Amino acid sequence: MHGVFDFDVVHYVWRLADVGYALFCFSRQDQDSSVIRAYAARAFVEPFGLTSLEREALPYFVVATHARTAPRYRVRQREGADIAQVLRSHVARMRALSTGLGLTH
Repeated sequence: MHGVFDFDVVHYVWRLADVGYALFCFSRQDQDSSVIRAYAARAFVEPFGLTSLEREALPYFVVATHARTAPRYRVRQREGADIAQVLRSHVARMRALSTGLGLTH
């Protein structure tokens, strides 16, 4: 695999941020789940040829990619969303991922 392209918000980010978010999207049990399937994650990540340091850091990037910026929340607010609830859902997902990936918070 040579790249993961995510065109919903095109901007430059660290490679591990793209790999981490893509791992989250493609390795979960289902679309509403925060549970990462280990076998799917290994199969997804292997072609990237990550260094040992990158592999060690990857779980943190999986979680960190769910932190949103103020402009992103303003977009959701303009769409009619309750941004406090959106923030709560992002924080809950980050906590669930942290726990599931064995990270402490």
